[in-house]
This record gives sequence, C-alpha cells and structure tokens, in this order.
Amino acid sequence: MSEMELHAERSSAEDEEFIEDRHQELELPAEKVQPRQAMELPKLVDDVSQAAQAAAEEKPSKVVSGSELPRSEDGSSDKTKGNEEQRAAKEPKPFIAPKPPPEEPLDPEQAKKQRWQKLADKIGLRTLGMSFGVHLFLLLTATFVGVSQVMDRQVDFLPGGSSAQSQAAAAELTHKIQTKKNPWLKEKPKMRKITVQTLSSNIVLPEMPAMEVIDFSKINNRMDLSKAPSMGLSQPMGLGGAGGGFGAGVGTGGKFNFLGQTAFGRRVVFVVDFSSSMSQPLKVDGPRTTRFDLLKKELIKAVKRIPFGTAYQVLYFSDFAWPHNQVGTTDEEGLAKCYWEITPDNYKQAKIPVFKYIQATQFTLQDSVEVIQRSNTSRIYTNWGSGLLMALSANPKPDVIFFMTDGNHSDEQGWIDIVTAENKRKLPMSVIHTSVMAQVDAAFEIDAMAKRNNGSFTVVREDGMVMKGEEYFKMK
Repeated sequence: MSEMELHAERSSAEDEEFIEDRHQELELPAEKVQPRQAMELPKLVDDVSQAAQAAAEEKPSKVVSGSELPRSEDGSSDKTKGNEEQRAAKEPKPFIAPKPPPEEPLDPEQAKKQRWQKLADKIGLRTLGMSFGVHLFLLLTATFVGVSQVMDRQVDFLPGGSSAQSQAAAAELTHKIQTKKNPWLKEKPKMRKITVQTLSSNIVLPEMPAMEVIDFSKINNRMDLSKAPSMGLSQPMGLGGAGGGFGAGVGTGGKFNFLGQTAFGRRVVFVVDFSSSMSQPLKVDGPRTTRFDLLKKELIKAVKRIPFGTAYQVLYFSDFAWPHNQVGTTDEEGLAKCYWEITPDNYKQAKIPVFKYIQATQFTLQDSVEVIQRSNTSRIYTNWGSGLLMALSANPKPDVIFFMTDGNHSDEQGWIDIVTAENKRKLPMSVIHTSVMAQVDAAFEIDAMAKRNNGSFTVVREDGMVMKGEEYFKMK
C-alpha cells in the first residue's frame, strides 16, 4: 500500500471520529436541558447569525488541517467542555415568573354566589335557560295556531236550545207550522183598482149626533164634579178621597219653596213645629201675629206652589209627630190614639208609624190648605227627632225635607248625629233644609243639621222677615 493511500485512509478515519464527537457534543443529556427564556426577535436573529458565523469559522479549519484535530479522548472531552461553557455563557438564564399575591378570603355569601356562578358556567345554565325559553315560545305558538285552525265553532240550531241560534230556529219552525195549518195566510189580498172621473163624489156620510161635553170651568171641588152629566154611563163621574194618597208618588219632579229656601225633587215632606211655644207673638206692626200664624201663612203658600204630579206630606210634631191629614190638632181623643214615643236612647227600638204620600192635584192641595187653616197648637213639648225620623222612614225616602222649629238649644239632645246617621244609612241622602222661627237660641245647632245633610239654613226674625243663615251669622 502506498503512502498516499495510507494518508487517505487515515484522513477518513479522522473525519469519522470528528463527526462522531460532533454528534456527541450536540446530543446533550436530558438533565442539562433547561427551558429558555422567550427572547425578542432582534436578539434571536443576532444569536442565530453569531452561531452560524462561529460554525463557519470552525469547520474549515478542522476539515483542511487534519493534524490539528484531536486525536485522543481527553483532548476531545476538554474541547467539548469548553464549547458547553461558551454556549452556556451565550445562552440567557431561564425566566422565573413571580408568585401571584395571596387572594383575600371571601365572605360566605360571596363564596356561595361564586360557587353557584361557576357551577352555572360549568353546566351552561344560561344557554340552557335561553334554549328552553325559545322552545317553549315556539311550542305555545304552534299550539295556539293549531288549535285555532282545528277548533270549529259549534252552533246549536236545534229548537229548544239555550243559544240565540236555537231560539231563532224554534221561531222559524213555529212560523212554518202555522203557515201550513193556515194556508190562507199565504194568499195576498185581492186588490181592486178604483178610478174616478170627477173630483166630486155622490157618497155622503151620515151626520153624527152631538156628543155631550162637560164644562169644567164651573167646577170648584170634587162634590161639584159628582153632579156632572153621566155621559151615558151607569154612574156619575167622580174622584176618590185624598186621605190615603200614593205611596211612591208619581211625576217627573218640580220645584218647592218654603221660608226663603228652594229645592227640587219628586217627593217633599214639611216637618213643622206645632208645640205650644209657637203661640208666642211676634214683634210686627199691625194686628197681633203669633209665630204659629206666620208659620201657617208660609206653609199654605208653599203647599199651593207644589207642582202637580209630585208627592208630598206635611208632618206636625211636638212631643211626637203625625201626618196633618190623619187627625186634627184639636182632636184630643184622636191624638191620644196616634201617640207614640221616641227618645235619643230608644230610637232604634221605637215603632215609628208609617205615613203615605199624597199626590199633588188641584183637589188634594186644596184639602191640605183647609186642614192647615183649621190647625192650632195644643201640645207642650218639642221633640226634633220624632218628625225628622218619621220623614226619613218613608218608603221611598223623600228627596227634600223642610224642617222648621222655634226650639231651644236644649232640644237638640243629640238628634243631629242620630238624624244624619239615619239619613246616610240608606242612600241617596235626603236634602234637609232647616229654619228657626223667632227663637234663635238653637241657631247653631239647626245650621249644623242642614250642613251635615246637604241643606241650607234660614232665620225668621221677630219682625217676620226671613234672612239667610250666612247673613245672620255675619251680623252676630
């Protein structure tokens, strides 16, 4: 073998040894591998370029000069250690993340809320609820549309049913049956054409006998009316008495006036004081005039103005109350039979007599005027509650009550509260207008009675003049 061949063989063996050492340098042990810190892009590029340059400088020298290659294991290990130290110096140290600060402890409520929130996020509770709501809405919509399309309106056309269609069918069936039973109903009446040649006619109607006519102009009362011609009837014409009157009254209502006050309604009751104190004289010019004389004058004026068709009654009261047309004021025996008792303590147990309204006509009003003219005072005591509660006990209640008294302050006895409560017990309330006659000791109480029952108050002075309650209290 020549020298050249030996030199080539030796060179190839050296090259293989170098390559094997190089592989050992690159294959580092697992325990020496450490995580590298993330580097910025420019620094990484510099490291790569430096490593490539160092490899380029190192390789040619080793390939060209084979004599400089390490020939023993000790030399190669020293060189490998030097390269490792150089690479370790160039490589950056690993990044160690700082420990996070300790979390503050949560209170039990927040911890419980956080656990539920984590559980809801874990199982997708929000998404599940939204999905459930959407599907439920779609299901309800589909159900409504399907039911409205499928459900058919049921109509009962059978005669005798309870629906409107069944009643119409029954009526139509009845009409058909009657038409079949009576065929003449289908036939149309035969029409004849009537023609005339002239405007005058030869037909003359017979003269009607003259009818009897009653002249009412000369009739002044019901007794005169009974003397009128009978008009061919078996009995003469007449009217019944007015004592009973009408319980509910008729008519559409009208206007009433009494002692400077005006009211409107269909039913009116005058409650006036007939006690013995009303016999005291007034301070007026001319002949002697008592309070009772002035009362009768104003009461007759008010009764005459009552509209026809309305219902009215006049109640006298002293220690008890009674209708003016029931018994005369001078009939002691009759008054004794009508007597009844009521006090503020037993008004709920008291048996209040029931009176009847009188329908206002020309004759009934005239009867009332005559009764009032014949009346006189005869009893001593004054009991406000007897007349007012008797008026409120009527069925139906009066729309308007006119109350007049000359009582004292001591006569009140709690009747204002009792009367107001009884008036409110059955609605609508009756309007109560009040007046005092000459004696003004109870003016404040009588005014309170009116205000609490939607009425007004007037005062009749000693000289017979009437003034409004507001004016009177301003003067006081």
